Amino acid sequence: MGLSRIAFTNLRNISSLKLDTSARLLLFHGNNGSGKSSLLEGVYLLGRGASFRTKELDYAVSHLSDEMVCFGEAVNEDAGKSFRIGVSRQKTGKLTRVRINGESARTLSELAAALPILIVTPDTFGFINGGPGERRRFVDWGVFHVEHQFKVVWQNWRKLLLQRNKLLKSGNISRSELSAWDNQYVAYSDEISRYRDAYFAELKEILIESLKESSEQTRDIGDKLTITLSNGWYQNDVIHMEQLASSVESDVKKGFTTLGPHRADIKVKVGGVHAKEVLSRGQQKTLITHLYLSQLEILRRRTNQRPIVLIDDVGAELDTGNQVTLLTRMLEKGAQVFVTVLDKQQSEYLFGHFNQEYDTQMFHVEQGAVTKVHN
Repeated sequence: MGLSRIAFTNLRNISSLKLDTSARLLLFHGNNGSGKSSLLEGVYLLGRGASFRTKELDYAVSHLSDEMVCFGEAVNEDAGKSFRIGVSRQKTGKLTRVRINGESARTLSELAAALPILIVTPDTFGFINGGPGERRRFVDWGVFHVEHQFKVVWQNWRKLLLQRNKLLKSGNISRSELSAWDNQYVAYSDEISRYRDAYFAELKEILIESLKESSEQTRDIGDKLTITLSNGWYQNDVIHMEQLASSVESDVKKGFTTLGPHRADIKVKVGGVHAKEVLSRGQQKTLITHLYLSQLEILRRRTNQRPIVLIDDVGAELDTGNQVTLLTRMLEKGAQVFVTVLDKQQSEYLFGHFNQEYDTQMFHVEQGAVTKVHN
């Protein structure tokens, strides 16, 4: 999978942009505020229908404009087919439109299935120390793209969770009313857990193998690494009606459900100690990099899909050696990679390193305008 061209209108400081993006590696350099991250945001919108920079999509629309439009043409090399994606946002009425090959998409998950996009930002490297939400999203992104039924199960479970929380917030509810929802809630929770557990077992195996094969330093981490997925309830197997019933009093006081897949988390330990306590910042970055590479490998093995990877400000958290390692491994796994770089010299170095083996393009971004430097 890859984007062959993009066109953006009124996306933050990008008033109008048309770009050939058929290369495997695309490097964008420019000063802070030039529009590099906005360009990645536009690509991200094509695959997610949302922004990685803000929850309020109106902020992505240029200040003096009412509507933003992002268009992309993607190519599935294996099938030899192309398709078109369009995403627009209108401030008036807060209206978002999504079209695939001219037809309106019913859900944003249709976008995600059509154009798998994985993003790496400086915040990504807080994976170990950050909140559990990001770690859950990491797992669910992977499961979504390899298990077609997961989306339906997750959506049904989510509806039940919201309904259960609504009842809990009302404060005037009987156990019999809750039990009508709880049987289905438990069933869908268990199903989500099974999907996640199977995916995570495969991810862990590939991760440890990757660490042991990479270098002496990562081999040592791999030998001592323990990475587990807690499912979101007391016992690390399946949720039971008894557990859910015993939490009712607490749930009513808090006004929300305290047990279930929304409480799942990944625990990372090295030598039995939490990774953040024993790994240096550099070692944590290396481990997180291998986690994302392992996720790409599962996608390649299970679906033969080649995702688009967006890396925002690659030099902020990785030195040159680790940048080259990350990009090499992603390109080897068939990904198309968009990279933003602050320093022109760094961009030129990466271009020179990769251009002979992979089709590489280099661009300069300034005040929302994008100029090709190398092709």
